[in-house]
Amino acid sequence: MKKLFSTLLVAVLLLGTLTACMGGNKMDDPIFLAQILDEDYDLGLIVDDEDVSMHADDLEIREKGISWLLWAEPSDDGGEKLGCFIFCEDVDTAKKMAADLEKYLDKNDELREFMVRCTIERSGDMVFFGCEDVWEDAQEA
Repeated sequence: MKKLFSTLLVAVLLLGTLTACMGGNKMDDPIFLAQILDEDYDLGLIVDDEDVSMHADDLEIREKGISWLLWAEPSDDGGEKLGCFIFCEDVDTAKKMAADLEKYLDKNDELREFMVRCTIERSGDMVFFGCEDVWEDAQEA
């Protein structure tokens, strides 16, 4: 009976581990995303409240609810393919953030013209703002 129980417990634990590995969304984890993009991109991970506030002001978005910012620029680019992943505390904040970024982009035609294929995307509690190429690279990894 002990052997059966032990075997069953091990099987359940292995199944739980396997499910956890398969079910995770890489777009929810800034560290994992940074590791994926690190080879081809120059990265800046911003976690300090003061720095988050400064970047939020630059993008004319609310800083409340932002946990992390991950800036990514291809190592061989002159800024035209820049991307910013904004990690929010929850999905509702991310939805509002995406709407704020749409307004910001509508007011800044120069930015839209400067940045190649500029887009705003949302995945759960993360919002992406920048060149579509950066977004696609993050999705493919």
